[in-house]
Amino acid sequence: MEFRTAIHIPGNHLFTDHVLQCVKDAGFDAVALGFYADGARYLREDNWRDAVLRIREKLEQYGLPCVQTHLPCYEIRRSSDEPCEEEAVLIERGIEATAMLGCRWGAWHPRTDFNHDFDRKNGIRDNVRELQRFVKTAEKFDVGIAVENLPVFPDCRNILFFSSRYEDLIEVVDTLDSPHIGITWDTGHAHLMRNLFSQGDAIRAAGSRIKILHLNNNFGNADVHTPLAIGGIDWHEVMGALSDIGFDGCFTTELSTPYDVPEVLRSIMIHHGESARWLQKFLPR
Repeated sequence: MEFRTAIHIPGNHLFTDHVLQCVKDAGFDAVALGFYADGARYLREDNWRDAVLRIREKLEQYGLPCVQTHLPCYEIRRSSDEPCEEEAVLIERGIEATAMLGCRWGAWHPRTDFNHDFDRKNGIRDNVRELQRFVKTAEKFDVGIAVENLPVFPDCRNILFFSSRYEDLIEVVDTLDSPHIGITWDTGHAHLMRNLFSQGDAIRAAGSRIKILHLNNNFGNADVHTPLAIGGIDWHEVMGALSDIGFDGCFTTELSTPYDVPEVLRSIMIHHGESARWLQKFLPR
C-alpha cells in the first residue's frame, strides 16, 4: 500500500498563499478541495471554468496536486423527494471541475427523505435517481462520485440521515453498478455510530467501493473533526481494515483548522501533517 497524505482545504481558502505554504511546510503530499458550502461560490461565477483553472495553476505553483474534491451537495435538510435544479447544476459543474483539477473522485452527501419519516427505501430510490443523472456527467468527464456516510448527529438525534447505516451506501452503489460510483468513508461520522457498528466491520463490508477517505476524530459526542490523535477512534481497527481491503487512495484528513488565524496556522498545520503520517504506524506490518 502506497502511503500518501493530503489535507482538505475549504473553498474560501483555495487562493491563500499562506495556507498553501503552510500545507507545503507540513509535509503533505497533496490537497483535497471543497466545492461544498462556501466553496460552491466559484461554480456560481459566469466564468466558473476560468476560476477552476486559476485554482489548478495556484496549486501547481506550490507543487500540490489535488487528489480529490468535495462536490457541491443539496442543502442537507432538503428532502430527497424535493428537486432543486439550481443545486443539481452546481453538482454537475463540480463534477466537471473535479476533472479539470486532475482528480479521479469527488465526495458527495446523499439525500434523506425528511417528508416521509426518513424512509430508508425512499432514500435508496431517490439517491439512485439523482445519481443516475450525475453518473452521465461523471462518465463524460471520466471521474467518479463517492457517496459519503452521514451519521445521526448527537445534537440532532431525531434526524435519521440516510447513510448513517453503512449498508445504505453499499445498496446505492451496487444498485447503480457503475465504475463511476463509490463510497467516501468519513471516520468521524462513523465513530458517532459506534454503538450501531464497528468501523472495521463496515470498512471490510464496503471493501473496494471505498474510493475517498475523510480522516478525522472526535469523542463520540459531536462531529468536531479533531486532529487524528485526539478522540476515541481505534486507529488500529480502522487502518487494519483499510489494509485488508487493499485501499490504494490518499489518506486525506478533513480537520477543523483555524485558517483565519495566520499567527497559529503554521504550527497547527505541522501538527496535522505529523498526525497524518503517524497513522502509518497502525498499518499491519
